[in-house]
Amino acid sequence: MANLCDLIEQYILSLLEEASGSVELQRKELAREFGCVPSQITYVLETRFTTERGYVVESRRGGGGHIRIVRLRSSGLPGALREWYREIGNSLSRVSAFHWVDRLVWEGLISDREALLLRSALEHCDDLGDEGTAAMVRAAWLKGILKGLWRMRSGE
Repeated sequence: MANLCDLIEQYILSLLEEASGSVELQRKELAREFGCVPSQITYVLETRFTTERGYVVESRRGGGGHIRIVRLRSSGLPGALREWYREIGNSLSRVSAFHWVDRLVWEGLISDREALLLRSALEHCDDLGDEGTAAMVRAAWLKGILKGLWRMRSGE
């Protein structure tokens, strides 16, 4: 059985699908609907609707605490790949790396099969010993993938 966070995420995803990628919600109303505290909604938004997963979440205070969630879709791929390269930085947690892989699948840049292979490689970074080294290697590998995708798309 899915946990509460999964249910909230799926509900928001279905709303985004119906609304063509942008939805405005009230944190209190959503919490009431799921029988939880508003901080649970905040947790789901902060962990499941991140930039690396392809979302922008705007929160507005007052008037019941409206939240706007927008699903980003890259229009200019070479520019998007360069921007993502910068966003990754020099180190990357395992969870963040997996989110970037999910985004590459969602954008249609890699297949599910390629994502499985990439996740497996990124997972083995944990075998390097300390987390700092693993995080740097994960970032370098993912940035290398982005460079390769850019070369493939630009015909280099």
